Amino acid sequence: MTESDEFKLARRTSFSKLFAFYELLGKSSNLNKLNPAQSEFLIDNYLELLQTADDRLQKLIVSGLIKCSKKMDFNNKTIKLPKYQKLLEGLCDDNRFSEMIPIIAHGS
Repeated sequence: MTESDEFKLARRTSFSKLFAFYELLGKSSNLNKLNPAQSEFLIDNYLELLQTADDRLQKLIVSGLIKCSKKMDFNNKTIKLPKYQKLLEGLCDDNRFSEMIPIIAHGS
């Protein structure tokens, strides 16, 4: 195995672990019960990971953000996300992305 193959394998393994972690975190029903500091930290991490190119991870992140965004006891940047849940999920899906553009253009 060459060094680049080892690097690719390590990167793939790391991504798989990250994906599994956020998948497990997304199954939690108590994300909206975290204290404000934990919620803010989680939302910041979610927003940073939302920039990934992997649509499966983006879907997990959007669902996690929706669950975290229902808290109102701190300065929540994502409080309005649940209102746009279907639109955001459509934007994360490569197959439905083109269907969402006209919705955005004409207002949701």
